[in-house]
Amino acid sequence: MPAPNKRLKQTARSSSLSYRIGLAILIAAVSFIGWLVLWSLGSVTFALAAIFGDRRSAAILDSPLHRFGDAWQWVVGVCALILILVVVARTRFVTAAVSAWFISLASLAIVGWMTHGFSWWILPVLFVALFLAAYAGLGARSAA
Repeated sequence: MPAPNKRLKQTARSSSLSYRIGLAILIAAVSFIGWLVLWSLGSVTFALAAIFGDRRSAAILDSPLHRFGDAWQWVVGVCALILILVVVARTRFVTAAVSAWFISLASLAIVGWMTHGFSWWILPVLFVALFLAAYAGLGARSAA
């Protein structure tokens, strides 16, 4: 009779793994859309304007704040990758990783707002990221 119990345990593990992989895919999607909205689209818009001769856009692209944002987008990517690995590996560092991920996204939003101007897409992206961060953090606490 131990065989059914073993199958039940294996099914619970596989569903837990599929849940974690699904959460990792969701984190990757929110990270990509957040990067696209918070930084990439604004930078491309200003770059196209600079190509067509807009001096203000060229000055913004050469500013130290924009260069900081260009570097900071890599920090967001690394934080997202670490969070995905931590979620899939089911380690105890999920709360720290999710905090670093959200703070890096919020920082990119602030830098993007200061360099490219306000966009109404900033608020929904940060709201979804905050909801996902809280969900991943609470899920990590309940699994522990």
